[in-house]
Amino acid sequence: MDLSKYRHLYVTETQEILENLARTLVDLEGAPSDRERVNTAFRLFHSIKGMSGTMGFSPVFDLAHQLEELMDRVRKGLIDVPGRTMDLLLSGVDRLGQWVADVEVGREPMADLASRQIHGRIALLLEGSRPPPAVEAPSEPLRRGDGDLMLEVELAQPSTQAGVRGYLLRKRLEALGTVVDSAPSAEQLRGGRLTGPLRLALRTTHPADVVRAFVEVLAEWRIVTVEAGDVAASSMEELFFTGELDASLAADATPRADPAAIVRPGRSSRTLRVRADWLDELQDSVDTLRALAVRLESQVPATSADTLTELRRVLVEVGREVRAIRRVPLAVITDPLLRVVRDMARQAGKRAVLRVEGADQPLDRTVIEGVDAALSHLVRNAVEHGLEAPDVRRAAGKAGTGLVAIRCRRLRDEVVLDLADDGAGIDPQRLVQRAVDQGLLPEAEARQLARADLVRLLALPGLTTREEVGALAGRGIGMDAIQSAVVALGGTLQVRTRPGEGTLFRLRLPAVRGLVQLVEVVAGGQTMLVAEAQVREVIAAPVIQGEGAERYVEHRGHRWAVARLADHLGLTPAGPDGPALLLREPRRAILVEAQGESRRAPLQALPPPIERLDGFQGAVVPPSGAPVLVLDLIGLFGE
Repeated sequence: MDLSKYRHLYVTETQEILENLARTLVDLEGAPSDRERVNTAFRLFHSIKGMSGTMGFSPVFDLAHQLEELMDRVRKGLIDVPGRTMDLLLSGVDRLGQWVADVEVGREPMADLASRQIHGRIALLLEGSRPPPAVEAPSEPLRRGDGDLMLEVELAQPSTQAGVRGYLLRKRLEALGTVVDSAPSAEQLRGGRLTGPLRLALRTTHPADVVRAFVEVLAEWRIVTVEAGDVAASSMEELFFTGELDASLAADATPRADPAAIVRPGRSSRTLRVRADWLDELQDSVDTLRALAVRLESQVPATSADTLTELRRVLVEVGREVRAIRRVPLAVITDPLLRVVRDMARQAGKRAVLRVEGADQPLDRTVIEGVDAALSHLVRNAVEHGLEAPDVRRAAGKAGTGLVAIRCRRLRDEVVLDLADDGAGIDPQRLVQRAVDQGLLPEAEARQLARADLVRLLALPGLTTREEVGALAGRGIGMDAIQSAVVALGGTLQVRTRPGEGTLFRLRLPAVRGLVQLVEVVAGGQTMLVAEAQVREVIAAPVIQGEGAERYVEHRGHRWAVARLADHLGLTPAGPDGPALLLREPRRAILVEAQGESRRAPLQALPPPIERLDGFQGAVVPPSGAPVLVLDLIGLFGE
């Protein structure tokens, strides 16, 4: 039977299982007595084994079976999880993933030195934890029908995976017909039980010599006997055929399982896989239709206004549904990071855990893809350069195990991603010295950046603090690429650090692809836009108290330091102060000359080199007129 059409289904399902496995195993290492996770890992290995056996991918089947056996020993309390057992399990997951990647690009999985080494290491563990041998039950006659072929085969060479290979042979024979029965049974073979010859009853239309030739192609098997049964004079259908098929019998008949059903594990709801680039094209088409609908408003007669209103309503609904389809949970990129933190900490001789809050937060796929590399880089930096070694942490009064935490929150049209560690923090003075030593900035300018905008200092192209000794080695590498990725998404990057206590990176990103809720403001006689998500509240007529740099607004029991937007932008005020925009953070009241309407508009990234200017999220290009800049108030006035 041709199973090639199920390869894509096999790849997608197996990749999902492997991602779940990696997450489960990392969690299990931190809680080795968690029986639910042990059983989950065992079932997931079993699923991969069954799916790979169905597809005929022998190397994947063999390794998944051995890993399943290893988890079974863990489940029975014969092997402990921590240490080399977990290393082996995760190495096995990695190798399975590489084979699945081969299948995805059309290559057949092939055993290699790496897989043989994993097999050997697992075999040693299994040998040292072998359960008492089971007593072999006497063989029973096989179930067979008239005309079924009887086969007896044995392995040409002894093998520790005899049962597994017997199960694969049984599955291969399905290409010739139906294996009615076998001894040992399919379940026993999957469990690794085969100590002698393998006997099978095969129902097939092929003659015995064809079956013999089919088995002889497999060099690992030697044929003992192939016997043909008595052929009945008539088939069962011919003997009892009456010209009409009884509907009740047809309903009770058990059809042969569809290979797709074997490969696909059961799910509580049906899902449909859609190409990501197709969704991008669909989103662009919907945006174009909405723009055309706006243009039509000035061209159609008033009698068609109702129709146009209905058209715009439908387009809004379609756009909402398309955006919903495009959303994926943050866990898509944070789950693999659990393994990254675990492996990097072990390699560096450290101890670290990753905690994620808000992993189920759905984000637009564009945001996920744009922030994936940046978040991964920040996590790696936190483990490799931020967290201290266990003895150093204990000497500083900290726990020996370091913590890296990711928190995701949705604030209306904005997503806030925080990544923090409780490590050594960043020493701004050290960064200043390195920037000066490397000739990147004059000392006065570097010190000013360290006080006012640490992100810009960290993101200087070429800045590195890597030395042979130093807990902060390499902390600046790649920050320019991270900042560029965040800005390209229409977001901002902030950093706060406390030497000896830890570091926090904050990524503020638009939650929806393109569309952002904006409000017009006037400063220095110029109209600009700000994201509503950054503004907590607007005070129409603020009462300003204090003088000079100490001016503030009293509101809801708190003092809000006052700053004039025009002054901060280097513009000359074109009129008296108007309303005050109260920022979500920091606690600042920003004075503008006027506030305009609020609207949703597509945010476009600024072209280079303008995109490196601080305090700007992007621009909005109206149907007519000049582009309007979108300010980043939090970036402009952040501490």
